Amino acid sequence: MKKSALFFYIVFILGVLALTSCAASGNSAVLTASAWKLASYGSISNPKAALPDKNSSVVFGKDGRMNGNVGCNSFGGEYTVSANQIKFGPIMRTMMACQGPVMQQEDAVMQVFSGTVKYSLASGNLIITSANGETVVTFVPAGK
Repeated sequence: MKKSALFFYIVFILGVLALTSCAASGNSAVLTASAWKLASYGSISNPKAALPDKNSSVVFGKDGRMNGNVGCNSFGGEYTVSANQIKFGPIMRTMMACQGPVMQQEDAVMQVFSGTVKYSLASGNLIITSANGETVVTFVPAGK
């Protein structure tokens, strides 16, 4: 009787651990499934279209690191995912001298990539909302 109870508890604990690890990887799986191309950025009520002539994208790696370029400078850093939130660690970026709309786009996106933010998927697009809920960046899969 004691052996069967111990077996039951071990199977139960292993099942809980398996479900927990699947849920954790499932949360970030959507981010790591594709490279993401910037589609728009700015205030939630009036986002601006991404500059059409700039290669602006981000990649979320399965290793918890992200990198990309959203206008001028390359950037990279660490991130973690929990439920519908992304927590960004410090992000490093190159310091190329860019001005005008390119720098405005880059600065707007980098401000959203700070602290803990919310993300969602809508029609296959990745939408990241700033911590204060006022600004948003939208990405489409890079193949689109």
